[in-house]
Amino acid sequence: MVGPILSTGGFFCQFRFGFNLIPAGTRVFVGLHQQISASVVTSDPSATAGSMIGLGMDLGDTNLTIFSRLIQQQLLKLLSVWIGETANTMYDLFIFCTPGGQAINVRLDSTAMPQEL
Repeated sequence: MVGPILSTGGFFCQFRFGFNLIPAGTRVFVGLHQQISASVVTSDPSATAGSMIGLGMDLGDTNLTIFSRLIQQQLLKLLSVWIGETANTMYDLFIFCTPGGQAINVRLDSTAMPQEL
């Protein structure tokens, strides 16, 4: 999916999600993860084994964070994103790589605001 050969691979994923309330003790993961979904939500998303790229929140976190890890690499917490407990607010998470690209791109938009977060 990501590689040095031009015009090969590449992908585009869009996830729409939202919260009415984020209670204390919440774990969240939105994105692509090697593990099945049950293992991601029953423990901290950053502690689960396998490759991942997405937006997540561990048990003690107060903000969502962009998580990135390839197999055999250490987890990278790239950017903390504050998302308030606003009712009826939806978010669009885009994860994509151009064909032959060397990087995976992440974009988060709020449907309530005209700008990217």
